[in-house]
Amino acid sequence: GTPRAGELDHMNVKKLGRIADGGGWRAHGRSAGDTAARMKARIGFDYVHSLVDDHSRLAYSEIHPGEKGATCASFLARVAAYFRGHGIARIERVMTDNHFSYRRSNDVRDVLPSLGVKHVLIRPHCPWQNGKVERLNRTLYTERAYRQVFTSNDQRSAALAPWIEHYNTQRYHSAIGGTHSAGCHQPDCRVQLERCEEDRLAGCHAARAEAVDSDPVSASGVQCRERQAFGSEHLPAVVQAVS
Repeated sequence: GTPRAGELDHMNVKKLGRIADGGGWRAHGRSAGDTAARMKARIGFDYVHSLVDDHSRLAYSEIHPGEKGATCASFLARVAAYFRGHGIARIERVMTDNHFSYRRSNDVRDVLPSLGVKHVLIRPHCPWQNGKVERLNRTLYTERAYRQVFTSNDQRSAALAPWIEHYNTQRYHSAIGGTHSAGCHQPDCRVQLERCEEDRLAGCHAARAEAVDSDPVSASGVQCRERQAFGSEHLPAVVQAVS
């Protein structure tokens, strides 16, 4: 992750099929979704706009009926206000894919300088470069949209805001040291993560010294196993930035 909150944020839009009144196939079974009337009906899609901070994993999402540039621009402005309310004074850079709504929209082009944000585009056909928001989209599907049976589209849409609040304040993230995202960018949390890392390293050094004393020949093997178990890719994002 990036060294500080707000330095780089990832933004994306995902389509989600709407739920017919009375519930979809998850409520009534697959066969109910194959009836002629349901197949003929044009239910349409919701467009879930999301942004997640690279450093703290603080996230924000809204559901809209489309993904035009004006919608994306107003969404970004509300995200900036939401982040300010959670201690992130400014979004420095925002990364998106190459969709026309981001790349060629006058509304998006105008809102970026007003917020002091630099726009970063991923390489074409490389969605993994925006992987943090793609992972958020997957979590939104598995833990919010498909976790329970909804009997209407409005009911599922209303569940988004409480879920985002849970995601930011109660759900723990292994990528930021097993803490939640709302306070990860605060100095006290950084100190706590640094102390945890110092304790872990002290334990590694003690284990290595004990191995050397007992069997000097295999000591290098212990060191290699430690590197495999505690490589930098497994450290919390904040700790990687500090170290």
